[in-house]
Amino acid sequence: MTKRSKREYLQAIARRYHRSGRKAKGIILDEFCEVCGLNRSYAIRVLNQGYKRNKKRPGKISKYADPQFLRILTRIWSGTGWVCGKLLKQALPRWVNLYEECLGAIEEPTRSKLLKISAATIDRQLRGVRAKAGKGKSLIAISKSPER
Repeated sequence: MTKRSKREYLQAIARRYHRSGRKAKGIILDEFCEVCGLNRSYAIRVLNQGYKRNKKRPGKISKYADPQFLRILTRIWSGTGWVCGKLLKQALPRWVNLYEECLGAIEEPTRSKLLKISAATIDRQLRGVRAKAGKGKSLIAISKSPER
């Protein structure tokens, strides 16, 4: 079998291999090894090369996935000078009250979520916002403050 024909056969069988269940994969793998003359572990590596698996983790959706919640958390986080999750957790009770005085009332479910959220969850929720904001945001806030 030529290299080109092996490559064509690999492309034809790879799609079928990835859509199959465990038992069917074993049968397809045996057939592929016999036809191409490959070692079984190498054949698995060749079949999985370039294959992108589903990266979503199974499980329930986060109760903090609400866009309004993230928007309020982000505004409070920027108001505190982009502090870390541990410091933001301690500052949240005061900042939630300040937010309500300045920008209007927060719905009760969102307010209770803000007061109950853990520091690690704050960091997880703000990960995407931090990535978009870039590095050094806290230093920018300090350098722009009028006291210094």
